[in-house]
Amino acid sequence: MKLLATLLTAIMISTAASAADKPGLRLGPLELHPRFKIAAMYDSNIYMVPSDLNGVQNGGGVRQASISENLFGLDFKLPLSGMHSFAGGYEISTLFYSTMSKANDMISQSAKLNYAYKGPMGLSAKLGDSFLSTMDPAFSESATRERRWQNTASVAGEYSIGEGPLFIGLSGEQATHKYLTTTMGALLNRYEQTFGGKVGYRLQPKTRAYVVYRRKIIHYSVHSTDQKNNKAHEAGLGIEGRFSPKITGKLEGAMTMRRYDNDGVLKTSETFHRGMSVDAQLNWKPEERWDVSLRAGRSMQESTFQANRFYTSNTLGLTYSHTLPEGMSVRLDVGFTSDRYPLAATVNGKTANRRDDIYQEKLDLDQPLREWLSVFCTYLHRQKFSNFSGQYNYDDHQASAGVKLAL
Repeated sequence: MKLLATLLTAIMISTAASAADKPGLRLGPLELHPRFKIAAMYDSNIYMVPSDLNGVQNGGGVRQASISENLFGLDFKLPLSGMHSFAGGYEISTLFYSTMSKANDMISQSAKLNYAYKGPMGLSAKLGDSFLSTMDPAFSESATRERRWQNTASVAGEYSIGEGPLFIGLSGEQATHKYLTTTMGALLNRYEQTFGGKVGYRLQPKTRAYVVYRRKIIHYSVHSTDQKNNKAHEAGLGIEGRFSPKITGKLEGAMTMRRYDNDGVLKTSETFHRGMSVDAQLNWKPEERWDVSLRAGRSMQESTFQANRFYTSNTLGLTYSHTLPEGMSVRLDVGFTSDRYPLAATVNGKTANRRDDIYQEKLDLDQPLREWLSVFCTYLHRQKFSNFSGQYNYDDHQASAGVKLAL
């Protein structure tokens, strides 16, 4: 792996040196953008578990490790004409741990391919497919360290009536989740389908308001989990685009009504669930070198925690980015997530509705040496508090530094 990293670095440096003014490689209409990252990382709690609880080491106890990371990616763009274009890419990354490497070392791969059509009379369409092969982090809500893959196929189209301000759109997506072990596969292998449409009106040249409807279907592969199969209706309002000369983003709120196909042996009040979903992102650029981003979300997520078939995840985050006159970029990211479970559960004699709060702070420093070469360092702190049981709490610090090359 060290030899491979050295060879890739040498190839990219020699290639970039001849094209420093215009990063990227061109072969006729084909545009290629290779990238590479190598980093050294320290993680204070690789399994994200609490300190000893009454002398019991949950999940094997807190373990720290030094980690080496290597990443290589290749993105491409292929415009065939003013109406047709392709884009996509491939990425492979490795993590090698100094502690319990056999259980933790991992290789992740991802690939994507997208096609875009922009036709006359305000007609446009997109087709896409993405594939991910990775490993879940240990002791998350849904899995221990488990190898899984996910494939997502999507299609979308829009038509502006008479090229005027009124538009309609249709979209569809299917995501397939598959765990490679029998145990987790029986709990989480499934497909998720979403399809629907929206109708909107262009308020300004770059600002649109719309109403949207989506039909969602989740179907599990193993018969023993068929009580988790469900269908949902989602209807909402949204606005997207440029809200002012310095503010862009998207604001959408929707009502979700989910019904489970088979209540099975659970016979709970969550057979039918009604709740709000939120997708909000605002980007403010007060000056050329400044960027401020605010994001908020609320959604239902699949669960494996006792009788709870889902939990509601609420997220809030703020990102501040600033480029110094010397070229160094500084990025500060703070976030909060609150996961709430609808059904009471009992663990270690305590019965309650579980709630997990996760706080995160991240600082990134990136110093460009060339247009295609930069060095960076990152610090991340993540802390989790659960009202249910101390076994779900953790405190984790990560620090890393490395080199990035991108054409």
